[in-house]
Amino acid sequence: MRICLLYLPASQSSPLEKTAKAMTEALRGKGHEVDLVSGAKGEIPRFAMAEYVFIVTEPLGFGGKLPPRLGEILGQSSGTTGKRSMAIVVKQGPFRNKTITRLMKAMEGEGMAVNDWAVVANAKEAASAAAGAPIERKR
Repeated sequence: MRICLLYLPASQSSPLEKTAKAMTEALRGKGHEVDLVSGAKGEIPRFAMAEYVFIVTEPLGFGGKLPPRLGEILGQSSGTTGKRSMAIVVKQGPFRNKTITRLMKAMEGEGMAVNDWAVVANAKEAASAAAGAPIERKR
């Protein structure tokens, strides 16, 4: 299955890229084709070509806000309507549960069908969450 994994770090010194790469390897190990895209570099992901989308981020600041780039990317991307997806937030600060709720609302606001979510502490947990995601539809 073709998957798009978008990660949006809250700062330039963030270890989120390592987490995203661990998730990519876990998904490729299950036989999926993964397109890894960093939202910080100004790339616009091709959601329309993917069958499943992962969006991975971390809280920005103390209040658990989302990186502002997320709204830009979701607004500019085409093919998000009805796209099955998973939201993942890396544990950081006291408001991570508020961050995951905001992320899912942002994704659903663009028409994405969020069928799973996770709050993870490290790259190993993120890879495990990605490997266990309900990517394949049950028949």
